[in-house]
Amino acid sequence: MGPTMAGFERREFGERPVPILRLLLIAAVGLAVHSTLFYRLRLAGIGPDVFLVLATLGGLELGVAGGAALGVLTGLAADMTTHLPVGLWAFVGGLIGFAMGLVRERAFTGTLQRPPLLLVFVSVLFGTSLYPALALVVSDVSLPSPLRLFKMVLIPSLWSLALVLPLRRFVRLIMGTSS
Repeated sequence: MGPTMAGFERREFGERPVPILRLLLIAAVGLAVHSTLFYRLRLAGIGPDVFLVLATLGGLELGVAGGAALGVLTGLAADMTTHLPVGLWAFVGGLIGFAMGLVRERAFTGTLQRPPLLLVFVSVLFGTSLYPALALVVSDVSLPSPLRLFKMVLIPSLWSLALVLPLRRFVRLIMGTSS
């Protein structure tokens, strides 16, 4: 371990290496499922945000490094489905995955037997709120009406409650952490 500056200590996020190929597989399957199944499955004209649920679960299941990596990869997959500047969803996904990894490491010990549904709901709610704010700042778009914006944030968050259990099983299966 090299020298550190006063007040800044080196901190390791996770003891295991992050299996990038498995995370790429999760992101690719997430993109395929989003583009085929959830492209047509809508509630009030709004579909689920598979990518943010995967980023959230990445943090909760894999910790900080795995969550951030999966968040960035699923965010890049989500960026492929929009016409806005590439990197917005990657930033939001990485931030959500990192934050959920911190929550997991600070608040939970051992293996999570049940995913905290309220935490997933709040995470997706925050992610879907942050994305339009960033899009407004970095691109030439206008926000929809307040009611439409409210629906665009709330409905994917409600969808996340229905998707969390099957997507959690999928992430655990691919990562080899099924219990």
